[in-house]
Amino acid sequence: MIIGILAVILIGGGLYFVSTLKPKNETTSVPVAALPYADEIHIKTPLQNTQVISPIKITGEARGSWYFEGSFTAELFDSNSSSLGSTQVTAQSAWTTENFVPFLGNLTFSSPATKKGSLIIKNSNPSGLPENEKQITIPVSF
Repeated sequence: MIIGILAVILIGGGLYFVSTLKPKNETTSVPVAALPYADEIHIKTPLQNTQVISPIKITGEARGSWYFEGSFTAELFDSNSSSLGSTQVTAQSAWTTENFVPFLGNLTFSSPATKKGSLIIKNSNPSGLPENEKQITIPVSF
């Protein structure tokens, strides 16, 4: 009886130990700061703090309210606030919806004077009213 109880305890403990082990080659993801408007737009590329080269492929999905005539703007700046280039990011399907719509843009940029910069993504704001302006800043490196 005691041997049976000890066997159950040893087997249970061994199973628990094995289930908590991580493979040696597993990498741990580092959390990045949450972007604003996460309920309205999801940026897939580029990721925050990644190194970018020209042209930058900009992908993700945004609710229809971010678009006007199927596009919105992305502009790249170096850390001196010098504009390196901009592009129109375009919807990849019907944008006249409140649902998420995939987008794509390619931004070709000039040589930066600094090692770091920011990709600014701005919603289309045909009203021109400041209270309707939205933007996301994605830090990047060159």
